[in-house]
Amino acid sequence: MFDKKKSVLIITTFVLALGLLVPALCLADSVEIVGYTVELVGYEAVPDSVPHQTVVTYAVTYNCTGVTCKGLSHIVWEQKDCFTIISPTNGGTYDTITEGFGCGDTYTTCLASTYDVEIGTDTPTGIYGVKFQDPFPAESQLSKDNPGTHIFQFTVGSATVDDSGNHWLGTINVGGKAGDVAETGQIAGPVCSDPTSVRLRTFIASSPTRDNASLLPWILGGASLLVILSVIGLVRSRRLLT
Repeated sequence: MFDKKKSVLIITTFVLALGLLVPALCLADSVEIVGYTVELVGYEAVPDSVPHQTVVTYAVTYNCTGVTCKGLSHIVWEQKDCFTIISPTNGGTYDTITEGFGCGDTYTTCLASTYDVEIGTDTPTGIYGVKFQDPFPAESQLSKDNPGTHIFQFTVGSATVDDSGNHWLGTINVGGKAGDVAETGQIAGPVCSDPTSVRLRTFIASSPTRDNASLLPWILGGASLLVILSVIGLVRSRRLLT
């Protein structure tokens, strides 16, 4: 006998599972722009901070294979409206990190460099956020002649948090300029309480490898499992009706 209530429950579960899977698939922890790979390698809450603060860390690695590859002159990460940039400060400087976050293992060479910091709208990419530009000394610029990785880190603050007191991790824009070419992409980063974003627990890639740095496989696995279980339930229900 056809059980209408049971069928509705199965279909509802299936739709909810898809709702979890789609945002997770859209949340990328790496992206390629202007011949460089940008990766999220750290997302760490600052305990007892007021307002709530999160330290966000990215690795930018030279990955260009063309003959026209240029040095990276600047890179910018989007700042969502609900956040302020706690550090580095606007108009200050930033020294790249050379230890931890996979340096010496995942990233063979983490290079030291100093960047000027500007918080505002980056004209070439149109992104409003925290920009690291004009690396110095000049020979420390990531380029074909100086391949390697620069580790960037900034701290955001916002009173807008989830029910666990953490900032959400969703999709933000990132842009860079190399030579005369500017490109943008999307990557996982701090966002406001957006119902379509995916919440992850705090992680930090301070171990020699980044095997436990990214939680995306767990999210995808969990959401995929829900979809599979929903399909199995639907198939079994149909068999009972035949």
